[in-house]
Amino acid sequence: MDALIGNDDDMDIEVFDDEELSQEEEERAPAPSATTCIEDFVASFLFQLAAGGKQPSESDAEAESELDSSPVSTKAKRTPPIELRVADRRAVDSGTLRTMRYPAKRATGSARPFARMFKVLDLMHEAVVDGVPATKRDIYYKDVPLFKTQKVVDDLVDDLAATFELERADLNVRATSKGLVCGSGLVIHLVSGEKIRVNDTEGSLIPVGEDIASFEVGEDVAWVLLVEKDAVFQTLCRLRLVDRPALRGRGIMITGKGYPDVATRQLVATLAANLPRRIPILGVVDGDPFGLDILAVYKYGSRAMAHEGEKLAAGRVKYVGVFASELGRCVISRE
Repeated sequence: MDALIGNDDDMDIEVFDDEELSQEEEERAPAPSATTCIEDFVASFLFQLAAGGKQPSESDAEAESELDSSPVSTKAKRTPPIELRVADRRAVDSGTLRTMRYPAKRATGSARPFARMFKVLDLMHEAVVDGVPATKRDIYYKDVPLFKTQKVVDDLVDDLAATFELERADLNVRATSKGLVCGSGLVIHLVSGEKIRVNDTEGSLIPVGEDIASFEVGEDVAWVLLVEKDAVFQTLCRLRLVDRPALRGRGIMITGKGYPDVATRQLVATLAANLPRRIPILGVVDGDPFGLDILAVYKYGSRAMAHEGEKLAAGRVKYVGVFASELGRCVISRE
C-alpha cells in the first residue's frame, strides 16, 4: 500500500505498478536495504567494542598525547564509552538524534538498554532475512523479563525505523491490528488474492497495510465517519447507520477503538487521499482534550510516527462533535 490512486468513475483504489514510476524515481539511487542498515549498525557497535570504545577524534588524540607527555600526571587513561546514535522521535526536529552510551552513569545500569535494542535488532534481522513478518507483540513475548513492558518494544521498533530512515514495513515488523470498519460500500482486496467484503451490521478487522493490494469503493458511498469509541461504533452498526435512508447515500464507518493503530490510520489516510472531495470524512470524538487529540492523530499524524507522517495523515478529516463552548447555548450543565 505504498502508493495508491483513485478512479473517480468507480472509485477503485489500486497500487501503482513499477512500470508507472517516473523517470526521476528510476534514476534515484536505491535506498539501503533493511538488512544492510541493521548489519552496519551492529557492526559499528562491535567495532567500537573491539577497539575499546568509540573512535577518538583529533581533539581526543591531542588531549591524550598531552597526558602521556606530562611527567607529573598520574591519571590513568580512561577508556572512551561505546556510543550509538539513535533517532529521537519525540524531539521537535524529526531529524534529531540521541546518543546511547555504554558504560554510563545510570541508577538502573547501562547494559539493559543495549541488550533490549540488540534483541529487537536480532528479531528484526531474522524477520527480514526469513521473510516471515513479526508483530510488536511477538517481539515482546520473545523475552518478557528483558523488555518488562510492551511500550519498550513499541518505542524501540519505531526509533530504529526512524534511525534507518525506513518504514516499519521495510523491517518486516507489523503492529497488531485492532481497528474495525463497517459498510458494504467497501471491499478490501488482499495481496493473497482474497477479498474482505465489509458488511453493514458489524465491524470487520482492518488488515495491516502490507497485506492490502487495493480497495474497491462503491459508487453510492457518500460519506465516511470516524468514531472514537468501540461501544458507540457497535451501537451504530446495530442501527445500520451506514445504509440509513434518511442519510444522503451509503456510508463507511471506522473506529480505532480510542487512539488508532497504524492499520486504521493507513486506511483513513488512503481514503482521504483518493476519494473525491465531494465525499466528506467526518470524525465524532469526545469534546475533551483526549478526544480532540485522537482526532488530531487522524488528521495530522502523531509525533511518535512523524517519520511516516505523510502516509498516515488525513488532512481532510473534519470534527462534527459538540464543542465545550456550545454547552451554554444548549442550556446543558457542564457537570
